[in-house]
Amino acid sequence: MCDAESAVVVSKIVYIGAKMLAESLLKEGSLKKAGVTNLVKHKNGFEEAKEYLCKLKVRNAETSNEEEKLILTKCLKDYRLDRAENKIKDFLENWIAIQGKIAAADLLDRNDKSSGLDGIKTTAFLGEYTIKINKLQTIRELMHKAEFRAKTFIENDTSIPEMLSLYTSLALSYQNDNDQKTAIGYYESALMICKQFFYDDNEKIRDALMNLANALLEIGQEDLALQQFEEALCVNESKTVEKADILTAKADIHANNEDDERAQQLYHEARQIYEEILGKRHTKVGTVYLKESIIWYKLENYKLSKKLAERSLSIITICDPDNEEMIQRTKELLSSVAKRT
Repeated sequence: MCDAESAVVVSKIVYIGAKMLAESLLKEGSLKKAGVTNLVKHKNGFEEAKEYLCKLKVRNAETSNEEEKLILTKCLKDYRLDRAENKIKDFLENWIAIQGKIAAADLLDRNDKSSGLDGIKTTAFLGEYTIKINKLQTIRELMHKAEFRAKTFIENDTSIPEMLSLYTSLALSYQNDNDQKTAIGYYESALMICKQFFYDDNEKIRDALMNLANALLEIGQEDLALQQFEEALCVNESKTVEKADILTAKADIHANNEDDERAQQLYHEARQIYEEILGKRHTKVGTVYLKESIIWYKLENYKLSKKLAERSLSIITICDPDNEEMIQRTKELLSSVAKRT
């Protein structure tokens, strides 16, 4: 990848401790020297962050922007160390997103193919990155620009992974705005790419099918959603958390359509997988126990309904005590069961 003139410049920040930013993103030297390549290469940087140590320290904050240097220094002076860590982290997260957006836009504006591909890849990374920091909507226009540019390289396999990422990020951005119709269109495009170019990657296909199914559920298209979930199960035969998620989603559809016996079978199968992989005390396990309890209540098996609701409550109060809505629902169900027995 070229040494882009507008590539992101990250100050030389040396910290002693602090689970703040990935060492790969903050190591001495700047991204300007390496170009946008490093921004893409280290897209998983935050997941690689080091463990907390005792304190923070800014050394040799070499930057052309004095405002940036002052903010970093002020963070350490005005906040306790634990708060300074978060303050610097938030600042750099936003800074990287903004500078990355500028760099990507510049590359997309260039006429040569190499820069165009670099811009597409950088934008694809920024889509994934801004999802994590809840700023996906801020780069939608840039993603559309990259999408248009990417279509000119469709014959080049190197652009395909980035197009898949772009379509998925664009779909999510519209889903966040409750524009399910547009989101579904992008999820369908993502699925088409998966089936055409990643036909042997079951995980990619499964995830694309689940994304589309969940979007279809948002607009009440249960039959179409069920078809996607069925197909997702076909490509995910092994026992995984995702398989249990699909079974639970299918069970929800059957429960909504008063097919209680089939729903119960699916909930039971999903719960067994969750317990095997996640353990018996996990939020997902507690959630399915509640769903099962509701089914058995409808089937007038109040003894079993009570037993499962109590299990759900014991798990959720320990594993997810802040989930007041679910705890309240479970207590209300137990109250209803008590009136019936």
